[in-house]
Amino acid sequence: MPRWGVSTSRAGKLALTHQREEIGTSPPFQNRPGAQVRCPAVGPGLARPSAFGGPHGAHEALELLLIQVAVSVTLPDGRAGKVVAESVAGKTTQADVVVEAGGVISGRLVDATGAPLPDAFVDVDGLTSPPTGADGRFRVEDVAPGPHKLIAWSQKTERAEKTLELAAGKTKDVGDWKLGPPRVEPGRLGVFFSMDGDEVLVRGVTGGLHGDAIRAGDVVKSIDGATVLTAGEARERELGAPGSPATLLIRRDTRTYPITLTRAP
Repeated sequence: MPRWGVSTSRAGKLALTHQREEIGTSPPFQNRPGAQVRCPAVGPGLARPSAFGGPHGAHEALELLLIQVAVSVTLPDGRAGKVVAESVAGKTTQADVVVEAGGVISGRLVDATGAPLPDAFVDVDGLTSPPTGADGRFRVEDVAPGPHKLIAWSQKTERAEKTLELAAGKTKDVGDWKLGPPRVEPGRLGVFFSMDGDEVLVRGVTGGLHGDAIRAGDVVKSIDGATVLTAGEARERELGAPGSPATLLIRRDTRTYPITLTRAP
């Protein structure tokens, strides 16, 4: 039973696993050299795998062997789908695999006075919203159903968290979410992380902490010697004993070098 691992993108990379199985084929189907499966993303909740075949000879094409192929797709967040398609030897078969629809989390970020917060962000399990506009509203789309941890932050306010449960394909509006004045939690660096493709990016730094040692746009490769691959991992590694040093390996422009920052007391 051949397998293929295929990557596509939706707010970062999704590793999709496709499984192909034969159903009642006679004679047995063989995966020819050069066979491939392609899976371009065609929209939220929908993947389109295709191309079951390879460089077949003329005698094989004349056989017109009809095969039923089961194709399953599993997204990293657990959503999955399966379809059975008919494939003819030497031909390209295309099938739509529909997975469970994602939901939407929205709301408005406001400061301690209730005024909307522009240039603020909400992170949902590593999926970061675009910056809020003048109205303070945020919207994170195509979120898997289930429980989620939300983190809201800006360079002018504190970092705040909340949890919620999202139903499949539904929209959950959290209303006005109030963020207080800037405050760095003991043991943290006051650095905000997000993803830019495969890289962990510094999105901002609270109140200009650390001077020019670290700034928005820097790429973080590791913290205290441990490689960080996601914004969530960076937040975990960032936290340490209050007042302790943290060594970050960052890339700025074309240079990669270590820096040492001090965690909040």
